[in-house]
Amino acid sequence: MIANVKLGIQGWHHPEWVGRAYPTNISSSEWLVQYSRRFSTVELDDTFYGLPAEPVVRRWRDSVQPGFSFAPKLPQQITHEQRFATGGALLGRFLDRISLLGENLGPILLVAPLGFQPEAENRAILCRFVEQLPADFRWALELKHEAWYTHEIQDVLAKRNVATVTGESRWIRRTSMLKLLEQPSADFAFLRWNGPIEVKPQSGQPESAETVTAVWKEPLARLCELVSSVYGYFHVRALGDGLRSAKDLQYSIDELRLKTSVSADQESR
Repeated sequence: MIANVKLGIQGWHHPEWVGRAYPTNISSSEWLVQYSRRFSTVELDDTFYGLPAEPVVRRWRDSVQPGFSFAPKLPQQITHEQRFATGGALLGRFLDRISLLGENLGPILLVAPLGFQPEAENRAILCRFVEQLPADFRWALELKHEAWYTHEIQDVLAKRNVATVTGESRWIRRTSMLKLLEQPSADFAFLRWNGPIEVKPQSGQPESAETVTAVWKEPLARLCELVSSVYGYFHVRALGDGLRSAKDLQYSIDELRLKTSVSADQESR
């Protein structure tokens, strides 16, 4: 495996972590500092709701450890209100503002609304939008209907080096997500775990976090041979506990990486 794997959580504003991941004697303004000591990346939800002020972006940048990556969400005004139809001026302002993160800027996440159906008009709109994305930023696109994932759409994404978002969701089957991992549309990968979609037939209960970790460990290991970097984000309550799930999967990947490295070293002797 050669890819660098960065796993984290969707956001860091989690009061339930006080006394667990965050000390009880600090203010919420210091949570990001603590977060960046545990994780190497975060999905930046704040940008979805509005354009952050310059001092805020600089404070985010100055609060994290070296090598930390933010994955900001594109504003909902572009994705959900304008539905990718326009957004040129707003997109430009957003990129200018978020560029203040400097070397801490990771991929930018585009989340299509659930009502954005894969019909001909929307396909044309999305393709035009993707083709106009500035190439000096990394982009990841989440679509919420399996019918979106055609060869045509994947080719458009691949030409612009836009990653197809995979992971666990309520909208697309796990088998389809795992299949998408086999042919990445970009030189990096972007995953989101929003909760389990598989249910045990015997009990009718969702799978455990340990089971889901086991399911994703090997596919992620293979993915690491196809891309240069992997970014993955858990919802805070994904699989019951996003904090533990992210750490467990990161540990599993690192352990597998170590075994692979040792095996390769032995074979070269």
